[in-house]
Amino acid sequence: MKRTLNVPIILLLLLMLSPSRGIAQSEARLESLKVSLWPEYDRPGVLVLYEARLSPETALPAVIRLPLPDMVKAPHAVAAWYPDGQLDDNVEWHVVQEGAQAFLDIETPTTGVWVEFYSALDVQEENRSFDFLIPGGIEIADLTVEVMHPVGASEVKVMPEGKVEEADNGLMFTDIGLGARSASDEQEITLSYIKPSSTMLSEPLQLGSASPLERLEIALWPEFDQPGVLVILRGVLSSSVELPAHVEIPVPTMYGEPSAVAIKGPQDQLFAADYQRRVQGQWATIVMEAESAGIWIEFYADLTFEGDKRSFTFLWPGGVDIGEFQYEIQQPWGAANIQVTPTGVAGVHNDGLVYHSAAYGPLSAESQALISFAYEKQGSELTINAQPKIDRPDEVRGETPDLSEMLPYILGGVGFVLIVAGVIMYVRFKQLDSPAAQPRKRKRRRKPTVKSREEVDASPVYCHLCGVEAGASDHYCRRCGTQLRQ
Repeated sequence: MKRTLNVPIILLLLLMLSPSRGIAQSEARLESLKVSLWPEYDRPGVLVLYEARLSPETALPAVIRLPLPDMVKAPHAVAAWYPDGQLDDNVEWHVVQEGAQAFLDIETPTTGVWVEFYSALDVQEENRSFDFLIPGGIEIADLTVEVMHPVGASEVKVMPEGKVEEADNGLMFTDIGLGARSASDEQEITLSYIKPSSTMLSEPLQLGSASPLERLEIALWPEFDQPGVLVILRGVLSSSVELPAHVEIPVPTMYGEPSAVAIKGPQDQLFAADYQRRVQGQWATIVMEAESAGIWIEFYADLTFEGDKRSFTFLWPGGVDIGEFQYEIQQPWGAANIQVTPTGVAGVHNDGLVYHSAAYGPLSAESQALISFAYEKQGSELTINAQPKIDRPDEVRGETPDLSEMLPYILGGVGFVLIVAGVIMYVRFKQLDSPAAQPRKRKRRRKPTVKSREEVDASPVYCHLCGVEAGASDHYCRRCGTQLRQ
């Protein structure tokens, strides 16, 4: 009986001494938290990023608690953030409401988490503002805030003040170090700036029965053949759509009729297509019955000029399901210090111009997308009138020689070879024309034939003076006129 009673006591002691997963999760303390605020980065709002890191000694798995603003119902992305920088979105999370404040609880198998969500931006014509509150309830050993200056914005003000620096991609950021924060501390971040007004929607555009697109590429060519921006919408219908298909593509009303509406042929040739333009407030819908899966729409948009600085923002209003949303920006000839958001990759095409491109991935009809760029340029020369020279970036140049610098040497070498070849051919022909140059050929002996037959000498005859072969019946040389020896 005594031995039986000792078993539950031992089990109880083991449970008390063993680390409790729930206690370890509730006591997780943030070693660092970086809050990034990127207004008008890839959507008409503010992209908020949390990069939270626990102490390496924290018992894992652990729960990390992060605040959510009032208007945010759910995060856009949640992932475990490993020390080597790898992200894994296979994590469990849920939203917890404590009074008026919502928190995001994330169970992580490693010491870090990565969270993204979008928050609303206050837009009053050219004036933009944003307030972000980091509430109490979490203890942070080191809190930092990063604010991106929107492309094309001016008079950017951030409070509290921080250090303004330029990143490798040319974008400007304000970095604020706030140090340690207790669970009772709150921190408010305010941002304001001015940006030329563009079409901004609070809700995605609602279209009728638009066919889904497999891919849509937005090509933006500033100062190409006009002082504005040539906008090209290159769409491909989904393979599940039957042809002819009902297509609806939104374009801003302010830019009027499109300059081109076409469908693509089997060899990618363009054929003009019939269409209707339906105006709905700030947006007009290009409606067409497409007999091909390829769609092509062109129009010109206004470019903002401020001295040598140019900027432009393109808004895709939604309304169409897209399997792959992409952009392509042609860097104008002579442009410098170009900034693009969202950031992509740059490369030189066959025409010698630099193009910036990126892919967003799938985009639902309820989602919007934003593309912004700015650059500096002196003069008003259009790209189509310039003579671009291929200038590859240093990272792809490698050991390839610059043909433009070697061209004079190449042409000189080719010319020298041609001259030598000409001299050799000239000497050769002179030798052929010289009588002494021709070797004299001895007559071949005739083979004996049957005596009853008439013997005919069929051996070739050569002029004894110039050596040219003559016919069997010739009595005089056809070249020099000398009487032949028979």
